Amino acid sequence: MICRCRIRLTPLPTLALLAEAPKEVEPVDSSFDLEQKERLVEATLADYLAKAEVVDILP
Repeated sequence: MICRCRIRLTPLPTLALLAEAPKEVEPVDSSFDLEQKERLVEATLADYLAKAEVVDILP
């Protein structure tokens, strides 16, 4: 038995949807802020049952 299917691809959105990058990079406040973000990333991934460990942070 042969099954022939037609797949309709949805076009990708244009790049115009993306926000413009900031002209200046904001400085990182402290290592405490980076550690908070590290824990947030790990916790968010854990919500999806993905075990992750941040091993390095490059500010």
